[in-house]
Amino acid sequence: MAEQIANEIYRLDIPLPDNPLKNLNSYFIRGRERSLLIDTGFKTRGCFEAMKAQLELLDVDMKKTDIFITHMHADHVGLVPLLAADSSKVYMSSVDAAFMNSLDLPQTQDFLIASNLSEGFPKEEFMRFLSHGPARSLVTAKPMEYAYVDDGSILYYGGYAFSCILTPGHTPGHMCLYCDDLKMMFLGDHVLFGITPNIVRWPDFQNSLGRYLESLRKIGRYDIAAALPAHRGVDCTVADRIMSIIEHHKVRLQEVNGIIRDYPGLTAYEIAGRMRWDIQCDSWADFPLMQKWFAVGEALAHIDYLLDVGNILSEKLGGLKLYRPKG
Repeated sequence: MAEQIANEIYRLDIPLPDNPLKNLNSYFIRGRERSLLIDTGFKTRGCFEAMKAQLELLDVDMKKTDIFITHMHADHVGLVPLLAADSSKVYMSSVDAAFMNSLDLPQTQDFLIASNLSEGFPKEEFMRFLSHGPARSLVTAKPMEYAYVDDGSILYYGGYAFSCILTPGHTPGHMCLYCDDLKMMFLGDHVLFGITPNIVRWPDFQNSLGRYLESLRKIGRYDIAAALPAHRGVDCTVADRIMSIIEHHKVRLQEVNGIIRDYPGLTAYEIAGRMRWDIQCDSWADFPLMQKWFAVGEALAHIDYLLDVGNILSEKLGGLKLYRPKG
């Protein structure tokens, strides 16, 4: 349930059943005139009821509450249509907001299909994912109007000033919030503890992994006494966690580079199938479609990094992109 973590600042625990993330940490900042809710949960009955119960416990009036969305993923933005009042501002980076509102455009769907099939995703499998993927029913049903925030924007709630920090990587427009008075940072999914944020390829966003690593170093320059991630708890300092995440991706890059060296000419789908994953499945064929989609996306993020630094080459053969070592 709701837990007070500072004067007028509360953590709301939103369970995510049957999801490896386990929960969403939403945050509420009470103000005299306007309050702020940070992230919302999936658009499911369970998330809505958990959120509603905790907001009622805190006697929150959503007509006097604005919403800050750290990034576009369904577990963060899903409940916005059910929670936001007509008077509520819904803050999001312009980058993520534009992508959110383009999801159902024909050109977006065409791009997703063409790009994934060219990376080796079997057509029947991908179309089944696209039509029935669980995230599809968990996002907003129609385009929304957002109040855009940029890197350096300042929001004032609860007697505090919160700086918006653009941290691209997990999504192209991921945002963190920092309160200098409290040395407190709302991390979204940028830095998680116990699990590693998923980094995938995004359209019109070059080298998402490289951008993510830059964003980690950016956050590392802040004085953070209170780290508030969007999932699970905190078991070390942000500085230590950043170092371990960077090391994780170094190991992943070595793994992907080794697969391409040992098996030249594979697609990204095939490379993902040879990578090690922390999931209880007997084989790549047994992966749930959603997990397979994330796995291929993560493989592509590491492939793009290796392409960007010149370690590997790509070629197109019969409509498929194949990857080989350079030289």
